Amino acid sequence: TDLASGESLSEDEARAAADALQKACDLGDQEGCASLAALELSGWLGEVRPNIAAQLMRAACQGGVPSACSVFGTMASRGIGMELD
Repeated sequence: TDLASGESLSEDEARAAADALQKACDLGDQEGCASLAALELSGWLGEVRPNIAAQLMRAACQGGVPSACSVFGTMASRGIGMELD
């Protein structure tokens, strides 16, 4: 699957990617955590899990991934995956 061309992942491909990204995240790869968060928000895993995505984006941001900070900030400002204060 060539995602750059606009093709989407099959559910099996998405699950395999999620498994690999989860392992990377568990090993401290913050880019993997951010990518997993994006996958959780995409719906390609069958359901959108904004709470999980927010936790992963926050961890990736705290781990030094600038793009995760940007996404987490947008999520926080819109109350996606968390309560608005």
